[in-house]
Amino acid sequence: MRRFRLCVALRNFIELGLVLAVQELHLHAARALPGYPADSLNSFSAESEPFRRDDEEIEGRDFDYSDEDFLHRFTYRIRTDWQNVWNAEQEGIVLTAGSATTNELYAVHLLKKTIALNETFTGIIRHQRSEDFDGRYDRLLTGVGVNLPHNWSVSLVGDIVAEKEDIDPQLELAWNSPWGHRLRVIYTATDALFDEKNDEDAEYTRQPYTLFAEGRARLSEQLMLAGWMNYNSELELRMGDGRDFTYNQTMYQAAVLWQPNGNWQLLLSAGGQDGERALRSPESAVTSQLERAHAGATFEVQFRHTDAFKTYYGYNYFYLSEIGLYPNVLPLGGELKRREHMIYSGIIWQISDQIGISPGVYLDVIDNRYPADEEEIAERVEKLLAKITMPLEYSFSPRAKMTVNPTYELHKTNFGGLNIQFLVLF
Repeated sequence: MRRFRLCVALRNFIELGLVLAVQELHLHAARALPGYPADSLNSFSAESEPFRRDDEEIEGRDFDYSDEDFLHRFTYRIRTDWQNVWNAEQEGIVLTAGSATTNELYAVHLLKKTIALNETFTGIIRHQRSEDFDGRYDRLLTGVGVNLPHNWSVSLVGDIVAEKEDIDPQLELAWNSPWGHRLRVIYTATDALFDEKNDEDAEYTRQPYTLFAEGRARLSEQLMLAGWMNYNSELELRMGDGRDFTYNQTMYQAAVLWQPNGNWQLLLSAGGQDGERALRSPESAVTSQLERAHAGATFEVQFRHTDAFKTYYGYNYFYLSEIGLYPNVLPLGGELKRREHMIYSGIIWQISDQIGISPGVYLDVIDNRYPADEEEIAERVEKLLAKITMPLEYSFSPRAKMTVNPTYELHKTNFGGLNIQFLVLF
């Protein structure tokens, strides 16, 4: 009994530390973890995510999360060894898409290509489709870069759309060393032309901007550190209908990849998000407010038994808290809180040069608290979820792979959704 109490106390202490880190830490660093913040594809790289000024960010997401939603998203993530392949070059396309509900897909992809125009200038194209806790979004960035001495470069890119009020010019400074180190810093002038070009009689009384930074340090052949941050500044927006909107948000992630020898590797990543927003209407004395805090961490170890056979074991922690009174998200007020502890394991078996399988088992203990409904009844859901994944991988070449991943939910004894993944380097 004493040992049990000690284990419970230790678990609660760890969870408390993660929650406080999100709620109180102001050394902001940023996609998520995947399926979660913007970096849902890769623990070692991400893209800037500025304020979008769409209905979902202003009034809240227009879809609900089920008990299984984040289990689905995690089992659809890009596999760690694929992440390593992508991270080596980051030129190509990587995507994952899987069934989240009967009518909706969880779809995330990233396309990146830099084209040498001559020895000095480069052309840049990036397309990102992802989702966060506010909604789903697309960004198509195009622009030009200039190569500078000592492996530095500077670039100007933007999502060029017809509506000038929506253009976000993005200035980037990057450094890529021949030893595997990388640094990129981005300043995004969010809605730079909005005040002059919108026809809604709206204006920013406090102009937004985004600061983004990512870095990678290869300390040795065996050890790599990486991290990224995305800071969306405080903004104040007076909308054309007379409502006032305020907002700020920070996302962050850090990761360690350790490969002490050719037989095993360890991945540890942790990150989160915090922010708040408020919506005030001249027709109501009540101000809608929302505070959000998210934390996540993944620990995974992979063992190589032969050239063709590997096993992996992991643990994933997920926490999300949304508090306030806010349209769509918390229309009646209260708190939405999710906490999940997941353990998982599987094999990676390369049957031939072209074909491989990587079945896995995922056990997820959830503790979800939902706010009161119209009948003033709050709900708490505590249960065990279990899912099997059965990915079949086909390699067109060492630089092009595809996976078909049917899944099965053990706790419901029914089909758990189909997932497709695609990776091409070019």
